[in-house]
Amino acid sequence: MITSRRALPFALFTAGSLLAACGDTTVAPTPDAAVTPDVVVTPDVTPVDAAPPDRLRPLPLPMCPAEADLAGMTPGSDGAVRVTGTTAGSELERFGAFPTACFSGGAVGRFVVYGYTMRGEGSLRVSTVNPGTTSATFDTFVAVLGSCIPTAHSITCNDNAGDAAAGAVHARHSTATTGALARGQRVYIVVGGRGNSAAMATSGAFELSARELALGADNGPCRLSGAACDAGLQCTVLAPTVDAQGVCRRPVALGMPCVGGDLCVRGSVCIANPSDTTRGTCIMDATLNGACLVGRPPCGAGLSCTNPTPTPDATGVCRTTLMAGAECDPSQLTGVCAANTACRQAPVAANPGRYLCFAVGARGGLCRTAAPRCDAGLECSTATTPTCRAMVASGAECDLTSNATVCAAGSSCAPDAMFAGGTCAADGTAPGTACRGGAPTCDAGLECAAFGGRNVCQRTTAAACDWRYGSVVCGTGSTCLPGGVSRGVCAAPTAEAEPNNTPAAAQGPVTESAIFRGAITAGDVDCYQARVPAGGASLFVETNNNAGGCPGGGADTVVAVYNPAGARIVENDDIAQNNLCSRISGLVSGPLNNLAAGNYAVCVRSYNTTSTIASYHLTVAIVSSM
Repeated sequence: MITSRRALPFALFTAGSLLAACGDTTVAPTPDAAVTPDVVVTPDVTPVDAAPPDRLRPLPLPMCPAEADLAGMTPGSDGAVRVTGTTAGSELERFGAFPTACFSGGAVGRFVVYGYTMRGEGSLRVSTVNPGTTSATFDTFVAVLGSCIPTAHSITCNDNAGDAAAGAVHARHSTATTGALARGQRVYIVVGGRGNSAAMATSGAFELSARELALGADNGPCRLSGAACDAGLQCTVLAPTVDAQGVCRRPVALGMPCVGGDLCVRGSVCIANPSDTTRGTCIMDATLNGACLVGRPPCGAGLSCTNPTPTPDATGVCRTTLMAGAECDPSQLTGVCAANTACRQAPVAANPGRYLCFAVGARGGLCRTAAPRCDAGLECSTATTPTCRAMVASGAECDLTSNATVCAAGSSCAPDAMFAGGTCAADGTAPGTACRGGAPTCDAGLECAAFGGRNVCQRTTAAACDWRYGSVVCGTGSTCLPGGVSRGVCAAPTAEAEPNNTPAAAQGPVTESAIFRGAITAGDVDCYQARVPAGGASLFVETNNNAGGCPGGGADTVVAVYNPAGARIVENDDIAQNNLCSRISGLVSGPLNNLAAGNYAVCVRSYNTTSTIASYHLTVAIVSSM
């Protein structure tokens, strides 16, 4: 797991980075081509004291479509100039060159434009998150431009403010803050909407506020000389410059709770709590669970960094150092395996579903990069992640993970009846062995099918199934779901039943592993409830097409899990870079491991809220704590 100071779950956005995201701060307008007169008259005599002839002048710029000039308005007690208006009926579909980073998909348009002149030096914050913007369906967009021409680049821009404190009504409304502007500088504020196209952008009534933030003041740009910020404030950058000026904010003390966007005192950073993606704690750098240092020893004694080579953009987090043989987890939440060791899945029979720190070159460990790649008596596998393994003969005990052992040629590791251990058996002779290359591919009672990237001999059952290795599968109409660390249970899909759009209205509850079949319409969210029994349990959730792949049509799902109090525990977008399904497994470790009793909501939506998903399946597995 790599943690970045600019890509932490709680990112620190400086004014400089916001400008970089939204385009150049100033853009000189390109004059229209000069117009050459039809006839050029040359005087017979040019007086020696005459001024040179006038230069050809460009055509005038298009008239600025400003609705009003806000410069003459008097700020209120909060220092903001406020104006109400509406974009309904606006024909100004396009105005300004806005990067797509400024809005969440689709396009922006139907703009109303206001002119503003800075009264002092500082930044300008513009917002539609105000009482006068009452429609939750009006997806507003705001931007500040340096010039009033149709192709002007934005100084700053925003689609959704993401202000949870403002409530659900303002979730799609907008707030944007510029970097430092000069006193007397003329800027132009545009208010519009977002939609599938500029012409189809949403519209409605709004209340726009424009507030100047002085240099060094709270949320204002940092000063470039002298004290960067007023007393009690801290600049978001260590050394403010014109290109990265930073913003003054009131820092959060060490050990205190923080949320996204909070600035911790110098030398610390806001680290997300393992069980809560929305809240964290300000933790001192190089200490347990703190950010790793760059250019010097990354962590204190007894600690190791989750990123072997920390950089300013990806510092990593300091965790407890784990020695060879210690239990670990792939997400590195409990610790980091020591140098020359790696966190690997342990043999199923010895430690089902668990991970241990294996020494490089040892049995079950990664291969060395130089000879000898493995210890004596071991061979290095040719897998994507080369592993040191021992060769075992047919009939001998083997490791179902294939990390510690490999069966002799012509045999495969077949799971036992509990799917916890394995024995090397001739290919095609037992459930879980590889299919033979020729007919018959499998013995009687078995069927050859693709599973986990290889062809496996399978047996069909209506009872316990093998969800990990595919040796025993469910009958037609049922799916094998996790029912334990090794064993699975068969269940038929349950159809979605609306309304189930919020965690509070989640469909269910289910008390054992289940699979749901549903569809997502534009803006839709589907929630299902899982009941964790007394004594606790772990959850496994995954979106799929119930056939080993992702939902069709390029669907991109997002899954989130909420605790009994309605707070989000964890969220996942993509399983991998090339896998748009979503998966959160708590079977070994993580936020969904060993949950307390209660009703938990699992919600699925489309990554782009305007997209639809014709059909999806959602696995919700409840596995009792061991």
